Amino acid sequence: MTAPTAVSVIIPTFNRSAAVRDAIESVRSQDVVGGCEILVVDDGSTDDTPAILGGYDDIVVIRQENSGPSAARNRGIEAARGEFVAFLDSDDLMAPGRLQAQLDFLQAHPDVDGVLGRQVIESIDGGEPPPLPVDPVFGDPGGINLITVMISAEWLRSVGGFDETLRRGEDRDLLFRLKEKGARIDVLDQVVLTRRLGADSLTFEPREGPTLAGMVAAHLRRARQTEPTEPDQPAAE
Repeated sequence: MTAPTAVSVIIPTFNRSAAVRDAIESVRSQDVVGGCEILVVDDGSTDDTPAILGGYDDIVVIRQENSGPSAARNRGIEAARGEFVAFLDSDDLMAPGRLQAQLDFLQAHPDVDGVLGRQVIESIDGGEPPPLPVDPVFGDPGGINLITVMISAEWLRSVGGFDETLRRGEDRDLLFRLKEKGARIDVLDQVVLTRRLGADSLTFEPREGPTLAGMVAAHLRRARQTEPTEPDQPAAE
């Protein structure tokens, strides 16, 4: 496969044999000027996922012991050869034209380091989508999904990728750390993701690890540590 110069798409997956093919095909259908590579990181699947991935000769498959989605994405970031990186969960679908639209935006706005996009929600089981909070600006259920970002691989590596100790909220934590380093993240007013939710989706798993409040507290601690200190003042006489 010719090394691309534009975008690497990273798809972490674990026991998603019923959905991962659709996710891959939604990326393969993208037409990207400059090329696109697809990296699927199999996070220790025990179902038919390895056999399905073995049927493709135009994707990069990375296999690892089960270590969680953050570790899987980081393996993809390490291996990515594109200038920019985009993500897709293996039970979701990439909207047609997403990659080129985000790439065009970044190239037209060189002062912007990363760009998010809007999402629509579907039930993976065919029923009504579950109720989710509505984004106050765009009105999208579930808000702006932070995993829709397209950003330079250099920026991702500069902050060390995703925090592998987090099972949930790893995308929010990454955004915190990118902004701490000065990255400018914008939002493309275009649907880039069909998010398919089911009973076993990560969204509905019990919370594990640090809470949102804990992540915010850590963010504030890091901010205080980087604030310039005032010089000592002479004592009043």
